[in-house]
Amino acid sequence: MPDSVPADLLAAVEHATRRRESARAEQLAAIRAAVEAGLPITHVARAAGMSRENIYRLIRK
Repeated sequence: MPDSVPADLLAAVEHATRRRESARAEQLAAIRAAVEAGLPITHVARAAGMSRENIYRLIRK
């Protein structure tokens, strides 16, 4: 790593990445809960800003 790259900028990138991963896990749990509660896939997909196909893919994992 070049000395010209401030460590605090890299730390900010790492922190944002951890937050994104955490948010993604939270979103997946919410999607699964909504589907298990019987909400229509179309509604869940719309709320998540995803396609129905992506929702089906996520709940199959």
